[in-house]
Amino acid sequence: MIMLAAGVFGGIVSFLLPANESADTGRKLKPWWQCVILGIGATVLVPLFLEFAQSKLLDNGYLAWSWKNPDVPDATVLTKDYLLYAAYCLLAASAGFKFINMLISNVVKDEQFNKLKTEKEELEKQSIKRIKNNQSESLKEEENILKKVPVSRSLESAADSDKLRNAIAGLPPIKDPNDPQKGRFGGKPERNGRRLTARVAASAIPGFYNVELRVESTDPQKPLNAPVIFYIHDSFTPSVYTVKPEEFENGVAVDNEILSYGAFTAGVMADNGDTLLELDLSEDSKFPKEFRMR
Repeated sequence: MIMLAAGVFGGIVSFLLPANESADTGRKLKPWWQCVILGIGATVLVPLFLEFAQSKLLDNGYLAWSWKNPDVPDATVLTKDYLLYAAYCLLAASAGFKFINMLISNVVKDEQFNKLKTEKEELEKQSIKRIKNNQSESLKEEENILKKVPVSRSLESAADSDKLRNAIAGLPPIKDPNDPQKGRFGGKPERNGRRLTARVAASAIPGFYNVELRVESTDPQKPLNAPVIFYIHDSFTPSVYTVKPEEFENGVAVDNEILSYGAFTAGVMADNGDTLLELDLSEDSKFPKEFRMR
């Protein structure tokens, strides 16, 4: 009853408002019957509006001939709640099409928000899963390296062997699934007289690049004499590998067999774990832009 009465009365109010008049001719833009129909339609949507507003106003309304709660003895008359509801309906009916349009927009936005929220939660789950998978694969490859440590010529002493094991075990966990080695090796390509550099050149395969990583000593008094462990993107197999001193090229640890579609962060462990180096290939402007942006 309230909704019907407010819809009719609010429609008439909407018809009489100056907003329904043409600025040039002063004639009404909508006829009275159209305003009444829009008013009734708007009042029908008021419960949806209250639901969006998280209002409990309708909790105290009862579908009965009495204005009292039939389930509660001696209930008081709910005059205030009904008057408030009537005011909402009248306001909606007076706004007419604007109220309906506003509510439809909110419904669409709410649906879009819920969809985006669901997609975000799914991406977060996939990201966590991928991080765990990357971490697991990295640990497996590190275990394979550690199995070879005792027989390495440069790690004959138990002290060096334990030092390298502790350094590998102490690496921070993977945080970025898209760039697994980012932030794990201190963020600097040069320290302790060691330097990590890279070369990038177009390959014979269109869209791909040949990447060469190099670790060298910057101090003639401290040549590289221990294995150098490279950590690269998990899309490469293996993503963790060792270059032994006997494999160095003029004292430089080199890997020039990386065929890459885009940039990544390379991490290095040298000097039996005493030196950590990190180089983000996407931050070097001398490399092709196409390579760096991927």
